Amino acid sequence: MVQLKARQAFVLALSTIVVVSMVSCSCFERSPLDTAGVHRITPSGRTWSPVGGISWSPDGTRLAVTRTIGGVVDDPEGYIYTVDLKSQKSQIITHTQTGAGFTSLAWSPLSDRVAVSTTAWEPYGIWLVDLNGEQEPTYLGQGSSCAWAPDGERIAIADSLGESFSIYVLNSLTGERREVFQESTTGEYATIGGISWSLRDDHLAFAFGWDDHDASTPDTMRLYELDLASGESRLLAESGWIWSPSWSPDGTMIAYSTGNQVLEITLAIIDVDEGSTVHPLNAYDVRLAAWSPYGSLIAFEWQGDVYVIDTAFLGE
Repeated sequence: MVQLKARQAFVLALSTIVVVSMVSCSCFERSPLDTAGVHRITPSGRTWSPVGGISWSPDGTRLAVTRTIGGVVDDPEGYIYTVDLKSQKSQIITHTQTGAGFTSLAWSPLSDRVAVSTTAWEPYGIWLVDLNGEQEPTYLGQGSSCAWAPDGERIAIADSLGESFSIYVLNSLTGERREVFQESTTGEYATIGGISWSLRDDHLAFAFGWDDHDASTPDTMRLYELDLASGESRLLAESGWIWSPSWSPDGTMIAYSTGNQVLEITLAIIDVDEGSTVHPLNAYDVRLAAWSPYGSLIAFEWQGDVYVIDTAFLGE
């Protein structure tokens, strides 16, 4: 797999990069997006509802995906399934017809288990699901977004309760819980945009925002970096919408979806140290972002399908 270049090459490319090179694997189906290097991963010939979450397997060969099919009239059905990138074959892991679904998920770096946010089971929150079906789902804790540490034992969970937003780190083996970030306000509701744990060190990237009416339309969302060792947080970006931050494997960049309005959301990549941002896709309605373990691909959702964009322009 292609490794990422040094940050210097990335900064140099910011002023010139508009599109990226083609993925060499012939198994990918060309995307309707007018951008080289973008390919659809979800199987053709299917009509899916919008994706709730995307996460890579530790070896970068599969994607775990959540969807909720249905709406106000029909009771929604929630699905967790995996897609093999080479064959494009999908496998449903679990689904529910209880009027609830699955959203954010994170694949364990050490096993075939995913942590997923769901209202399908009680209590609502983050559950651990065995992709092989050998173990029953296990409740981890309250929250709506999560990210595994590289050690595969700790998991960061973002939670919002009305006027309060918090992040805690849970040891999945011992149950020990430590709050690492908390912010609250009066008369506003917290909206969680997602959380990611750097593979390089104990740094989190997370997004959240506030709204004075409800949590569905935040006034402004912000992207932060949090150093777990020092407890210091740093503002990286702000916009009307910021969703699904995902660290590059070398810990120098973060991919995320962003836009000032719902219909203007697109993919962004920010250099954490320099603060420079590039938008590699000439398209809106791009949601979610998940950087592959080896850095060569970024998965995202566009109009109900999962795609990948090749980051070969950052490698050699």
